[in-house]
Amino acid sequence: MLSTTALLKVIAPYFKKYWKILTIDLIASALTTVAMFFLPIILQQLTDYGASGDLTARVIAYLAGVFIILKSIEVIARYYMTNIGHRMGAMIETDMRRDIFGHLMTLDDTYYNENKVGEVMTRVTNDLFDITEFTHHAPEEYFIFTIQLVVSFLVLSFINLPLTITIFIMLPIMLFVSTHFRKRMAEAQLNQRRQIGRLNAGVEDSISGIRVVKSFANEKEEIDKFESGNQKFYGILICQIKRDKISLST
Repeated sequence: MLSTTALLKVIAPYFKKYWKILTIDLIASALTTVAMFFLPIILQQLTDYGASGDLTARVIAYLAGVFIILKSIEVIARYYMTNIGHRMGAMIETDMRRDIFGHLMTLDDTYYNENKVGEVMTRVTNDLFDITEFTHHAPEEYFIFTIQLVVSFLVLSFINLPLTITIFIMLPIMLFVSTHFRKRMAEAQLNQRRQIGRLNAGVEDSISGIRVVKSFANEKEEIDKFESGNQKFYGILICQIKRDKISLST
């Protein structure tokens, strides 16, 4: 299974065609993140002015104006991220599917002898969907994380510098723990995809050879074979759910 860095290298060329959309999407994510940081500060200022008795109509109008401007920026930016940004993901998915299908057409018979059609179909559909979701969200999420890290450090430093440094010293430990559980979850998801690929391959074999199955009255054997694979997939799902609960509890 590819690491995040290796996967980014593979999908990076697909961003070149849509670099303008990606740039605006990152700007929108930055505006959304900054607005989310400053909106609570405005509310805090409003509360502080009220507690001190200095809350005048001019102060209320000023803070309300700033709040409306920031909220409008956040709504517009989030609309772009949700709609236009997802369109970019869909366009990249279309490009990837075209390239994968073209590549499949160039492979020799040895590949298809070693890989069943159902497994190949799973890679072209389910796996490709997961990759394109990663393609759309990865640059956005990494960029937002960087901005949150910088802005939160600056804001918290003005409030309490020693406490801020203490919190940020703990970040590498938190990152190590989250990376450990992410790898375990990735392994579980890989097993899940492999099993659904085997299920699809079994279904494809059974349906394509349904006349032979019926002529030999092997319906019960095919059903039992499918049920065995289906139960294995169920077991993988249960294990993944348990691991998700453990990771959330930690």
